[in-house]
Amino acid sequence: MSMLRHLHPVLGLFFAERRGLLFGGMALAAATVLAGIALLGLSGWFITATAIAGLSAATALVFDVFAPAAGIRFLAIVRTGARYGERLVTHDATLAVLAALRERLFRAHAGPGAAHDLLMRPARLLFRLTADIDVLDSLYLRVLVPAGAALGAALAAGVVFYLMSPPLGLAVAGLLLLAGLGLPAIAAIAAEKPMRRHAKAVEALRARTIDFVAGQTELVMAGRQSPCGSR
Repeated sequence: MSMLRHLHPVLGLFFAERRGLLFGGMALAAATVLAGIALLGLSGWFITATAIAGLSAATALVFDVFAPAAGIRFLAIVRTGARYGERLVTHDATLAVLAALRERLFRAHAGPGAAHDLLMRPARLLFRLTADIDVLDSLYLRVLVPAGAALGAALAAGVVFYLMSPPLGLAVAGLLLLAGLGLPAIAAIAAEKPMRRHAKAVEALRARTIDFVAGQTELVMAGRQSPCGSR
């Protein structure tokens, strides 16, 4: 619950900019997954039907190979086009959102009251503008987009099986949602404490590195360190 509480304002900032592109990328990712599933199903059915039709001359003569072949080509084109569009849309949306977030953060740090904090903690605020903002591309590309694709695929599979048997459709949808969304959520909760320790360690390393580099001029002038490039 704490993780969701901390992610809520970040997600709000994400979807405040380019909301249409963000949801469009997730829809294209779901379309790619669904086209791949349909392609595998149709290809498997076509191979099996061809083998059965070849058992006798009568069934081989009446078996239509053109319609399934056309369907396979169509699904392959749809999957390729959706995948290409998803790459374009998601990366364009991610770069636009990160640029907007970096601008907002810079404007907040450029305020009169932030000058003292910037002087006291330059390393932390510098990496908030650069590295930490760049890391947020994983939130959309590696978390939200796969989650949206998994949700769309689970619902579509549940609807298809529901038309055959309602209990089977509900069971399939529930199992896919549990595996596609529940297991990553459990893994994220289990990794929360180690990731907090990792973030604090990286923060301390950044601060120490910045302090060491910033103090090299004084050390050289005091004769405590040789200039860079000298032997």
